[in-house]
Amino acid sequence: MTPKKWHVGIIGAGASGLVNLKSLLEKNFTGECWEMQGDLGGVYLSTYQQAQLTTSNLSVTFSDYSYGDESNPRMYMANEYREYLRGYSEQYGLTPFLHFKKKVQKVEKSAEQPEKFNLIVECLQTGKLTTHTYDKIIVCTGANTTPAIPVWPGQETFKGKIVHSSVYDSPEDFRGKRVCLIGVGESGSDIAGLVAKAKAEAVGDEVLIKTSIMNRSQGSHAFTIFGTKNNSFVKAMVFDGMELKPSLERIEG
Repeated sequence: MTPKKWHVGIIGAGASGLVNLKSLLEKNFTGECWEMQGDLGGVYLSTYQQAQLTTSNLSVTFSDYSYGDESNPRMYMANEYREYLRGYSEQYGLTPFLHFKKKVQKVEKSAEQPEKFNLIVECLQTGKLTTHTYDKIIVCTGANTTPAIPVWPGQETFKGKIVHSSVYDSPEDFRGKRVCLIGVGESGSDIAGLVAKAKAEAVGDEVLIKTSIMNRSQGSHAFTIFGTKNNSFVKAMVFDGMELKPSLERIEG
C-alpha cells in the first residue's frame, strides 16, 4: 500500500519552520509556510540591534548545511544567523514555498473535509482573507511571541519609564541614565552588556523588564544557567560597572 502524501501547512518561517519544510519536501510531501513578518528568520528577524546568540555555531547550525567553520566556535550575531538561514533556504529550494506578510488568523476543521484543516490567512498588505486546506498543520511560531510583563507594587507611581525588552532596540536610548534591568536570562544578560557598554549605569530613571518564570521562581540568572557562555554579561560585570542585585520586590520613585 502506497503511503499517503500529506499536504502540510507550516506557521512560522523561523529555523524550525524551515527545517520542517525542507524535511517534508525531501519525503515528497507538499507544503507551504506562512510568515507574518516580511522575511524569514523568526525571532532573529524581530530582535534588537546588536543581538547576539548565546549558543555557538556548533549548536545552531544544521548537519546538512555548514559554513565549514566548526573548528572556530563563535556566537553569531542575529543578522549573521538570518543570513545563514537564508542560505539554507536557497540551498534546498525552500524560498518558493515561503509566504511573507501573511498572518494566520485562525485554524479550524474543514466542514467539507472533516479530516482536514483550514488556515484562514490575512494578507497584511491588503487585508484580504484567504482559506487554505491541509492534511496536517505544523506550528513553528516559537515561545517568545507574547511578552510576559509582570506587575510590582509601587510601579504605578514610578516617574521614570518602564519598558519591556520586546520593544528594546538600541542601548543609545539608555545612554547616561540609571537603568535597572529585571531578569538576566539570555536576552536580559545580553542587553545588560550593551546598556552598560553605552555608559549607562546598569543599576533608576528607567526600568527595562526581561523576565522568565525560571528567573523568578528559581532565583536563577545567566551565570547559574549558562555558566560564562554569555560573555556580554561577564564583560558588563567586570569592565562596565554593572551590579547584580537580589530579586526586585517593589518599585518606588
